[in-house]
Amino acid sequence: MPRPNIILITAPGLRHDCLGFAANPDVRTPNIDALAAHGIRFEQAITPAADPVRARLNLLYGHPDASPLHHFAALPNQLRQARYDTALIGILGAETSPAALGFETVHRVEQTPLLRDADDYHRWLGKRGLVDRIEVWDRVRRDEAPEAYWRSFGAMRSNLGERHHVTTWIGSRAVRYLQRV
Repeated sequence: MPRPNIILITAPGLRHDCLGFAANPDVRTPNIDALAAHGIRFEQAITPAADPVRARLNLLYGHPDASPLHHFAALPNQLRQARYDTALIGILGAETSPAALGFETVHRVEQTPLLRDADDYHRWLGKRGLVDRIEVWDRVRRDEAPEAYWRSFGAMRSNLGERHHVTTWIGSRAVRYLQRV
């Protein structure tokens, strides 16, 4: 029997009922729906932590209070020992080294002021002379946000074109990775 492929998608803030396969009448998610149709869905899963970073670390380590001493037991390291290719494409949300966790390929995006200046996405934007103005107001300089930002709770049209948006960046790298392996 061939080994199964494993694609783990985490999306903080995405409600379980906001996906096409969950019969949401307004949301179209054809690619995630196709993955769900041919994979395993954990419909009764409960997070041990409301904070997305702690929840993600719990998923990777098996508990939310992991330390660097637990890296060897992290899910990506275990998958590598089983000869799987491992990749982190998106947000880790912790100062932990993705390589120490067992990720061989890394295309990292971070949102906290402490980590975002060293990630791959923000360096990529910077090389193009671009800045996501709303994300800066959200994460770094709230005191500089205009009144329209506050009236809309930050739900504004991005100053970035679609090809420069973080979701496009993550998606295109994930597709290229999957096509390669």
